[in-house]
Amino acid sequence: MEKESLLSHLSQNPEYLSEIRKISAFVDLALVESLRKDKEEQLPFLYKQLLSLKDYISSEISFYNTQAENIKFVSEYEEKKKEVKKKEKESKEEQDLQENSSETDQSTLLKEEES
Repeated sequence: MEKESLLSHLSQNPEYLSEIRKISAFVDLALVESLRKDKEEQLPFLYKQLLSLKDYISSEISFYNTQAENIKFVSEYEEKKKEVKKKEKESKEEQDLQENSSETDQSTLLKEEES
């Protein structure tokens, strides 16, 4: 994704921008903290921080994927529910039409018999 396109996407979706700010702050703090440590401790510390960041990002991806799947499921369910209601309405209308037609036929037969 091009830089302009990415920035446009982020400006339209403030929740993503907020998450990126959190990640940026986490990285900044990890770098500052690593510089305070002895040389031998810096690499293990940064490695641990990167793994924590990876876990966080993975959990966020999983959360958003699950949320998207749930929204899709609910949308499909609502669409099927509308289809069922439409079919029920059409069936009811057809049944009413048949009943009216049957009543009309019976009424016509009675009139013919009386004559």
